[in-house]
Amino acid sequence: MKAATHSAAARTLRIPLWLAVVLPLAALAAVLVWLGGGGLLSSLRSDVPPVESLSLRAVHLNRDGFKFMVFNAAAQPVTLAQMTVDDAYWQFHVHPSRILPRFGRAPA
Repeated sequence: MKAATHSAAARTLRIPLWLAVVLPLAALAAVLVWLGGGGLLSSLRSDVPPVESLSLRAVHLNRDGFKFMVFNAAAQPVTLAQMTVDDAYWQFHVHPSRILPRFGRAPA
């Protein structure tokens, strides 16, 4: 009795060789198309603002206040909109413009 059920199960699980080869390749191709078309990585390409990387190169103290040399190390131009010191907003002037190009420097 055991032999009859074992052989019946073996006959029902037989898959043609061509299907055993094509099915995994089709699944792999589908996953690659999904990943390449956005799939898992689409959340990384959303509309997020660019990374802004500003650094102060020098700080000078004179009679009028502080003078900073600001350097933009970001991949895109950066606009200097606000200046905070110890959680307080300060008025400031930037010469020649508040928009710093990539790798641009400006005194503020």
